[in-house]
Amino acid sequence: MRELTIGRLSHNDIVIDDQSVSRSHATLIINGSDYSVRDMGSSNGTFINGMRINGLSNLNENDILKVGNELVPWMNYITMSGSKEVHAAPSQNQNAQNVGQEKLPNSSGALTLGILGLIFSLGLFGIIFNILAIALGSGATSRYKTEPGKYTESSYNQAKAGKVMGIIGLGLFGLGLILIIALLSS
Repeated sequence: MRELTIGRLSHNDIVIDDQSVSRSHATLIINGSDYSVRDMGSSNGTFINGMRINGLSNLNENDILKVGNELVPWMNYITMSGSKEVHAAPSQNQNAQNVGQEKLPNSSGALTLGILGLIFSLGLFGIIFNILAIALGSGATSRYKTEPGKYTESSYNQAKAGKVMGIIGLGLFGLGLILIIALLSS
């Protein structure tokens, strides 16, 4: 069994120079072909496939490991020799293809339509934009949930935000319609 420490300070086996990463953030545990990670009480969290973990959690080969705001290509360290090596994880701002992830289809469209739906929430175009935002956002978020390691978390957040804005926009339209009916009937 090998344990590799992950953190911001140079004494760690995997050094990530980012303020969102704690000095001693997490530990990657390699036991034969079994892999796990332990959060060491970090402030900004350790995430597997976008889900925050507490304590020890198992890792599968295709899982996406993130500490603080940084993605960790943890499988690259599995073959690392017993000697201590210092590596930096790629920044989350790098091209998603560098870490094997792609953008969710329709995530930007869902967000754009959600924004337009809110702007035009009291008109016919607003209803159409909101319904489309909900449909595109729902499709993209469910695709992310079936294959979380394949798509970027930021595109998932865009799709989710578009869906929520579409729901809010429809709610505003309904509220506006109720107010108009109430004013006309009084």
